[in-house]
Amino acid sequence: MADFAQLTYKGDLHVECEHLQSGAKFTTHSSDQPNAILDGFNPVELCATSLGACAMTVVAFFASKHNIDVSGMTMRVNKEMRTKPYGISKIELVFDMPDREYSDKDKAQIERAANSCPVHGAFRPEIEQVFTFNWKK
Repeated sequence: MADFAQLTYKGDLHVECEHLQSGAKFTTHSSDQPNAILDGFNPVELCATSLGACAMTVVAFFASKHNIDVSGMTMRVNKEMRTKPYGISKIELVFDMPDREYSDKDKAQIERAANSCPVHGAFRPEIEQVFTFNWKK
């Protein structure tokens, strides 16, 4: 198994994450500390966002293979936390689909595709995952 990322603690509760193949970087921070500097995703937000990005990518891949145009699709991501034990209790993904005609079959297949993303299956069963699709037509 080859490394794909290198992380470096930069101080002030910031961790720099580098994708080794591309060199792309981003920094996470802790939002749980008083006077935290909120200048990017915290690791918990990144976890929930990863689920959203994975689901959206799988939908786009499915759609491209079936000649369904989903360009312009957007998503909102939310999470709820529990205190004991501290962690994520719920992740909500709200897909806002483009203003196009989709058949009932296409809608069902797109929704099923979203739930098949590999990150979806990586969470513990007690973490509720809610996928909502807003179809304009």
